[in-house]
Amino acid sequence: MPAEAAGCFGPRLAALVALLTGGYRVSKRNVRELLSDVLGVELALGSVSKLEARASEVLAEPHAEVLAHIRTAPHVNMDETSWTEDASKAWLWVASTPEASTTESRRSGAATSSPRSSALSWSSTPSNGRSAGSTSGGTCSRRSS
Repeated sequence: MPAEAAGCFGPRLAALVALLTGGYRVSKRNVRELLSDVLGVELALGSVSKLEARASEVLAEPHAEVLAHIRTAPHVNMDETSWTEDASKAWLWVASTPEASTTESRRSGAATSSPRSSALSWSSTPSNGRSAGSTSGGTCSRRSS
């Protein structure tokens, strides 16, 4: 276990909280209730937040490595999906290679503001008949600058 992951709570509880809040999008209150009901572990809401923050710190370097891999990969599969939530547009971007994948979501913004598209400087070879440059469902090849 990395030294930065040490704290008042064990690594399994910290990983469970990170999975529930980050992976499954369970609210902090519901995580606190679930831990109490199922495991008999009593946590304050602030402790849930601190465990989330610690998980973000611990995962920052591996996340940066994944992004670096995707940005330098010769081919990247990308997809963009939008939906309306509470009368505002939300976006989800996915970028993946056979070795790694990453996602990012925002509550508002335009397709052209995708952090992946600007960081990758990509051109698309779509498998769905859309024009080159579309971020929806294509295989991307890195451009030489």
